[in-house]
Amino acid sequence: MNEQKFCQGCGQQPGCRQIFEQLTSRKGPSLTAEVLAAFLVPILTFIGTLLFSTHILGNIIDTKPLLTVFSFILALAGTSAAITILNLLCNKYDRIR
Repeated sequence: MNEQKFCQGCGQQPGCRQIFEQLTSRKGPSLTAEVLAAFLVPILTFIGTLLFSTHILGNIIDTKPLLTVFSFILALAGTSAAITILNLLCNKYDRIR
């Protein structure tokens, strides 16, 4: 009901409705899992690697700022490696399909 009131005075209503119908009638698999993986995997990898490296390096490095810098660098390296590996796996999987 609100949509009709909102669109009633619009001069682009027929074109807008046609485009909306084309976009919503798309057939194919859901991309939700892939999008969530693309955003969550790097974030969770970074957090996990940061926690792990802080725990391991905490026994070796006594200076807090130095520990933070090295942990951050290791977390970036681990996240970059995970993203690269996932990218290679996804590209290999796409070629098989």
